[in-house]
Amino acid sequence: TAADIPIGELPDVARPTAYRLDLSIDPRQADFSGIAEIDIETKAPVTQLNLHGNGLKMLSAEAITGRMAPNPASYEQVHPTGVAVIRFQRPLAAGRHTLRFRYTAPFMTSTAGLYKAEVAGQPYSWTQFQAIDARRVFPGFDEPRHKTPIHVQITAPAGMKAFSNGPETAATALPGGMVKHS
Repeated sequence: TAADIPIGELPDVARPTAYRLDLSIDPRQADFSGIAEIDIETKAPVTQLNLHGNGLKMLSAEAITGRMAPNPASYEQVHPTGVAVIRFQRPLAAGRHTLRFRYTAPFMTSTAGLYKAEVAGQPYSWTQFQAIDARRVFPGFDEPRHKTPIHVQITAPAGMKAFSNGPETAATALPGGMVKHS
């Protein structure tokens, strides 16, 4: 119900401990795609969790716990601000889990999330994650109280550069004229 949607702070049931993002970004296209893995700790057993994701077209969602078979989940954005709910087929016990999402999303045309523009006829893309715009690029716990390590990989066309606020640790050529930047 609408009364159950956390418009402000998310419920304190789970906390993220690490993010791994693998984004495919080609600013010549209308959309980008991603795989997001979020390590979490749950305080109690849960059948669903609220998190953030705004305008993401979810292709698959699941939870992984140790060596158990993946636990398929449904994902639904339930509020225009990007509040979403993930519902698990089997309850998650209290403890450590990894949430894995595969998704696509459109590039924004305004300065929010992952947006693109042309400069002198060349396509570029940039990010803007203030204040609640990270949720336009990947699902997660988009709140200041969650300061969480993040590892980002960007697959982009060869000849394009990828920049971050951390140093690049590797650039690997891939088939099809793409490069994976870590």
